[in-house]
Amino acid sequence: ERERQSVEQYAETWIRDGGTRPGPEFDRLYAAWLDDFASRGVTEVGFGYLTLRRPRSGAPTLRRFEHYGEPLGGSLGDHIAGVLARLLEASRISSVAEFAPDRIQVELGRIKSDRSARTANHALGAIKAFAAWLEATERIDRAPRGLALLERYNEEADRRVVRRALSGDELDRLLAATERGKPMHLYGRTKSKLHRIAVTGPERAMLYRLAMGTGFRADELRSLTPESFELEGDSPTVTVKAAYSKNGKEATQPITRELADRLKPFLEGKAPGKPVVAVPEKTADMLRRDLLAAGIVAPQARKGKASAGVVDFHALRASYITNLIRSGANPRAVQLLARHSNVNLTLERYTHLGRDELRKALEGEE
Repeated sequence: ERERQSVEQYAETWIRDGGTRPGPEFDRLYAAWLDDFASRGVTEVGFGYLTLRRPRSGAPTLRRFEHYGEPLGGSLGDHIAGVLARLLEASRISSVAEFAPDRIQVELGRIKSDRSARTANHALGAIKAFAAWLEATERIDRAPRGLALLERYNEEADRRVVRRALSGDELDRLLAATERGKPMHLYGRTKSKLHRIAVTGPERAMLYRLAMGTGFRADELRSLTPESFELEGDSPTVTVKAAYSKNGKEATQPITRELADRLKPFLEGKAPGKPVVAVPEKTADMLRRDLLAAGIVAPQARKGKASAGVVDFHALRASYITNLIRSGANPRAVQLLARHSNVNLTLERYTHLGRDELRKALEGEE
């Protein structure tokens, strides 16, 4: 599968290709497309091809029917087991006796080329851990020497998606355009089921404000209920429960008084225990349309392709972190607010400063 589009993006593409421009007729066709997709349970459209293989002789010795490409669910152990199984199968290794590092190296090179250095390193870590376990449990006498010689790829030299932070002017334009925007009919998730939701312009604008005011990720924002907010007093906060935070720890995030004051009327009448913001399944598509409405053009991430300057929903988190650095905040404080394990991740991966800002820092300018 070379690419996948949400039904919203797919419908918009084909309606535009048919020569229809935004307006009443565009809206009618767009709604008809989405209704048709919804009636058939279609949530996205894939582009690519299927590869079928058969052994040279005899019946297949291994069958795998797999469609991989969605955000991971289940336990980390299940995921690593899946990575390991795919690597061994592609390397034509079906027993310990066939544990050949040269085959593994070839397959890792293919993974790096097709996916990324980071994905290849993940697979390398899985196979090395498996070999160490085999040795520790005396299932083999010793892990193959060649395996220890396989080195990790340079991830920084092979980053496929490089996000950028939005400037202060861009953030203002995005929020203003989104506030005025029409409702978007998107797909949201309730437990394991997808369903259509209508997200108004003001609701989307508040979602962006929360993302840029807390640094919370999409899944963390989905978990917020009225009980998550403490808006009174000198130190207003928003709390994400441990079950929903990426690191598995409860996070109480301080927010500005300005954001707290905006949240008060927004939260009025929200049902207790229910999500306060509707976060669609495909946040990047929603944000892309609002960015276009604001006149902000940014490339989109494409699977298997190198993309620089990408502004997707996670870029709002990068904007939050970058703006803290721009404000002169202590890097250690920024690391804690970002909830990163080390400050290098905060400064190297999530902070995006322009050349003018670097020059001013060098010359001691404000």
